[in-house]
Amino acid sequence: MRALPLLLAVLALAGCSAVEVAPDPRAGASDALFADFDADEPGCTAAVGIDGEVVWAGAAGLADLDAGTPLTPDSVVDFASISKQFTATAVLLLEQQGVLSQDDTLARWVPDLPDWASRVTLRNLIHHTSGIPDYVYILDAGDDEVTTNADVNAVLADQELGGDPGSYFEYSNSNYVLLAEVVENATGMTLPDWLDENVFTPLGLELVDDPAYDGPELAVSYDEDGSDDDFSPELSSWAQYGDGGIHGTPSALVAWLDNYRTGALGGQELLKAQLVDPDGWSYAAGIEIAADGSIEHDGSWLAFLSKFSVSADRHTEVVASCNRDDGDPDALVDQLKAIWY
Repeated sequence: MRALPLLLAVLALAGCSAVEVAPDPRAGASDALFADFDADEPGCTAAVGIDGEVVWAGAAGLADLDAGTPLTPDSVVDFASISKQFTATAVLLLEQQGVLSQDDTLARWVPDLPDWASRVTLRNLIHHTSGIPDYVYILDAGDDEVTTNADVNAVLADQELGGDPGSYFEYSNSNYVLLAEVVENATGMTLPDWLDENVFTPLGLELVDDPAYDGPELAVSYDEDGSDDDFSPELSSWAQYGDGGIHGTPSALVAWLDNYRTGALGGQELLKAQLVDPDGWSYAAGIEIAADGSIEHDGSWLAFLSKFSVSADRHTEVVASCNRDDGDPDALVDQLKAIWY
């Protein structure tokens, strides 16, 4: 007779409907940020992660104006200078393996540069304290001729340092193109191949280092041409990398950013090295350290504008990218931080 109450309880539970989980209001608030985007113009895409798991992703606008293809969370973008953290990570991993040292001079790894290369260290390059001029302001971005990392080296051979290495901070894309060559001369592999084998594949990241990437999900970036109704595709034949070139979705970048919490790649030794700001200019290994302890970086190339932020406790990641030169991923990231942090 004791089994009857138990049986009745089981039957009662079986008759209950599944408990409905209320939608996260933060997702709705995030969706609302895209409400005013024009569906017929280039737009923005973004993602939020908690401990590396995407908890929200959204997009608005068009990825391709001619084809009428909408921008979605699966659209691939060029992350531009956000790529620098991967180049720095490659150097730090090679140092961890005993292949090189941040205190090595640039001259040790890259030949055919002026005498100043013997005064510049890899550490100076990582933290933008080398004094090497930025090639972006020397080469002509509108030139139809393809330029490579070797072309950057050639033009730098005619330059002088802007000051003594280590004495001041000046952001220069040249530093990271040169670091790419350091990695290649130290390993015998191109930086894109090395990153794929040692970073992207081990972590299962859907990212690719290719400045000429042209996959089917790639969004087109547009210059506004000074008119709200007139957009032109932004094109360039530049093919150098190290300072840029990483392509992927905001969600794919979220998965990588969680490494700053877990140290899954390289362990705590690498994690500590990635966050070092030796000169107090708030620039660590390809990332900026904000006053509140969060880490961030932005990127701008061919009218792709991007920004990421990782909370000070390293649990929340926010990434936004726009495929228009008048986009504002910084504001979008700030708005998402206000919702999710």
